[in-house]
Amino acid sequence: MIDDALVNDDFMNFVLEMAVPENMKLAIFNVDLALPALMHIDDDGENDNIIVLVKSPITVMRLLRGGLLLDASTWGEWVKQRDENFFTAIYLRQFRRLTH
Repeated sequence: MIDDALVNDDFMNFVLEMAVPENMKLAIFNVDLALPALMHIDDDGENDNIIVLVKSPITVMRLLRGGLLLDASTWGEWVKQRDENFFTAIYLRQFRRLTH
């Protein structure tokens, strides 16, 4: 369970415009704080449904290199880009920390 999502009004408005399933666990991360925030997710042994908002593929690579594992089969499951803000929302259905 993610209790301490870092919520930014712009990000929240962006997500509210998307069709987000009600049962999805949401974590809205500020781009600049994404890596440290993700590294502090409680590891309860379950896969967490997470939406990560990033500005560029470089940020995604930083997350992966930071010790996080993403199931490649879910990578393209949900990607929506909003060009005017240059944010991409990536839905990580089977996101899990690499280290326990």
